[in-house]
Amino acid sequence: MATTTASEIAALKSEIDRLQAGINAAVDKMSALDGEAVGNGADGALASAEKMWTEVKRQAQQVGHEIEERPLVSTLTALGAGIALGMLMGGRRG
Repeated sequence: MATTTASEIAALKSEIDRLQAGINAAVDKMSALDGEAVGNGADGALASAEKMWTEVKRQAQQVGHEIEERPLVSTLTALGAGIALGMLMGGRRG
C-alpha cells in the first residue's frame, strides 16, 4: 500500500507540474498578446483579445481532454489543489 500511495503522490506531483507549466505558458502568451495590443491601438487590442480568448479556449479543451484521459489522477490533483488552497485561504480560526 505504501508503494501505491508513493507512486500516486509522484503521479500527482508530475501532473501538477505539467499543469502549472501549461498555465504559465498560457499566462506568458497572454502577456505577450497584451503587449502587442498596446502598440496596435483599438483594432490591435480587439485582435489580441480574440487571440487571447482563442488561447484560453484551447487550454480549457486541453485540460478537459486530460481529465477524460486520466480521471483518477485529475480528481486527485484537483483534491490536492483544493486542500492546498483551503489551507492557504482558510487559516486557523479560533
